[in-house]
Amino acid sequence: MTKKTECKQARADFGARRLLLLIDAISGHLKKTVILLLVLLLISQMLLQADSFRHWLTSANRWEGTLLN
Repeated sequence: MTKKTECKQARADFGARRLLLLIDAISGHLKKTVILLLVLLLISQMLLQADSFRHWLTSANRWEGTLLN
């Protein structure tokens, strides 16, 4: 190979490695975000089971049995 094609290949390899590092970093953050959202979902569902917290989180019990219009 000539020097010119070797240089182009080296730049392409460097760009591909940078892209892979960026993709790995983003996918790691996305995994952590999904796990955090699932944990928050579980916590909120557990809090809705307790009567004392349900009063603070939702107004459905206050409106139950009353006409809205």
